Amino acid sequence: MPLSLDSGTGSFSLFKHPAQFHLFGDREFKGEGLEHGEGPITATQVHGDKILCLRDDGHGLVQEGLAQGELEGDGLVTDRNACFIAVATADCVPVLLFDPKRKIIAALHAGWRGSVLNIAAQGVTRMVSDFGSEAKDILAGIGPSIGPCCFEVGEDVLSAIEEKTPHKVDVIRKFGRKFGRKSETNRWSCDLPKLNRMQLISVGLPPEQITVAGLCTSCLPERYYSFRRDKKKLGNMLSGIMLR
Repeated sequence: MPLSLDSGTGSFSLFKHPAQFHLFGDREFKGEGLEHGEGPITATQVHGDKILCLRDDGHGLVQEGLAQGELEGDGLVTDRNACFIAVATADCVPVLLFDPKRKIIAALHAGWRGSVLNIAAQGVTRMVSDFGSEAKDILAGIGPSIGPCCFEVGEDVLSAIEEKTPHKVDVIRKFGRKFGRKSETNRWSCDLPKLNRMQLISVGLPPEQITVAGLCTSCLPERYYSFRRDKKKLGNMLSGIMLR
């Protein structure tokens, strides 16, 4: 089962509202224990910024813009009860969002490409525009991912983050010129969880409503898969959220 992030359940304290269930998985969790709901419902992830809305029309799920078939994208948003939406990661950043007033949830997969494309902020925007949420009400959890201690990138990645992040001017002014710090190997150490947190703040989430796990997948081989550490794909962790 997922190991403790704050209380032995793999959950975040900000998400203790009884209307939802969520978790950030580890190597052992495969989606068991969800027999009272639908799911896990996942999409084929393509390291982009496409977000799919799964609506409850009273009879079942309506997939936005899709015929009945396979979902493809890197984010899911829904208002359906007992529907566990999830993302799979092995270094990328899992971001879960919950609006306790409107009862809306989102699960987002943010690798460096998704982070450059501002997917975390776009998830909030879809909750606001499509479901009537207000950003100030949304709670966010940023789960275990590769940390700045292990995520070294070249100038191409750093330049993409600096040039393509839509709100880069505000971020640079507030947090310094670069998102990373120079490493001993003359490459750049990039903090993806921090970048996603900045993006959530930029669209109106109060900083105190964003919780970051602070756990590096590459540093904890007994607990998490890591593509960068293992140099190959051994598996994924599943993280998700469900209304109940």
